[in-house]
Amino acid sequence: RSFFFVVSGYCLANGLESQGYKAQLRKRVRSLLVPYLFWCLVLGLQTNINSLVRNIICHYPLMRHIDLNPISIFGLDLTMNPPLPLWFLRALMLYVLLSPVLQWIARRKVMMSILVVTLVVFNSIKNIYVSKDLTTFFAFTCAPANIVAFTMGLHLSSNPIRISKGVGKSTSSNL
Repeated sequence: RSFFFVVSGYCLANGLESQGYKAQLRKRVRSLLVPYLFWCLVLGLQTNINSLVRNIICHYPLMRHIDLNPISIFGLDLTMNPPLPLWFLRALMLYVLLSPVLQWIARRKVMMSILVVTLVVFNSIKNIYVSKDLTTFFAFTCAPANIVAFTMGLHLSSNPIRISKGVGKSTSSNL
């Protein structure tokens, strides 16, 4: 999953340079947020219909285990995970919203180092200090490894790794 966030950060940074933040944000709303909300709604309705059928078959009260809260149906409750494949989209949309700050950090080696060290330390101690309600949030949506990976993608866009042209080629002196 880290590779996904590195590539996403890299692609976003390239788009930010050519089109700007507002254009990239509009593009990500269409490509990330709208599908995310749609599929959360579909899966939320499916879950509610399944619960309703189960309630009827088992003679439970009709509204037992029915979730009508739009915040949880649309996966906007950050303390809960949306349906598993969708948490990537929610996390990426949050990172896109934070991308101006993360890009500023990514362009400064000292700030990048501070971010990495801070997130590694936080990741090590989060189970001690983070409440149970926020455990899921920091395990998926704002997992320190994912934030570092996204920021590394932003960093690599402006500081590409240069590989020597001669790597992998044999020369007559090597024979």
